[in-house]
Amino acid sequence: MAILRGGRRIGNFDIRLGLPRDRSLVDVVKDPRLQRQPGGAGTIQRFLAQVNQGEGFARTNRFIVRINPPARANLFVDDYNMTPGNNDLESLTTLENVDMMCNKVTMPNRDINTAPNRTYGPARRMPYAYSYSGEVEMSFYGDKFLRQRMFFENWQKKIFDMVTHNINYYDTYIGSMDILQLGQFEASNDKDRVTYGVRLHEVYPQTISSI
Repeated sequence: MAILRGGRRIGNFDIRLGLPRDRSLVDVVKDPRLQRQPGGAGTIQRFLAQVNQGEGFARTNRFIVRINPPARANLFVDDYNMTPGNNDLESLTTLENVDMMCNKVTMPNRDINTAPNRTYGPARRMPYAYSYSGEVEMSFYGDKFLRQRMFFENWQKKIFDMVTHNINYYDTYIGSMDILQLGQFEASNDKDRVTYGVRLHEVYPQTISSI
């Protein structure tokens, strides 16, 4: 459609004049817009492809914790009567229950320790060692009997003697723990599988608190 159009009839002839629109960018061979192929993958499609390749995002509600407490010991079950016996708080059933009741855990961080170093000019921070976080906070659901809390309190009894108040040897009360990130695998009908895991080799319950 022209920008301006007009005409006049003279005898048997129509004389019309008009100003056409700019057609400099219509059907130009070198126009980069004409090089696009229809149906091609754009930025969003490539982003979704990368997400699907990694089996989705790491979800905070898809994880499992496996606690490996120290070996069972002859603990005093009754703190007042000091009578030893078979402690059900260290059974495999209780351990599985505690693992399933974990509702929040933070992956331990790993830091690179650096120090400033300057020979000439601006100083640079150079790495000299690496370190891990000393504490990992976890929270657990508790039932009416607070068996989950009693499990960790029973573990703490391995650390100190409630009668003599002496601290036991380090190797007698340390355990290990595995924090496993779960993902979805479509070929297995969306069954959970471990995609990433962290093992803490020397752990023990330091602080126990309830809401």
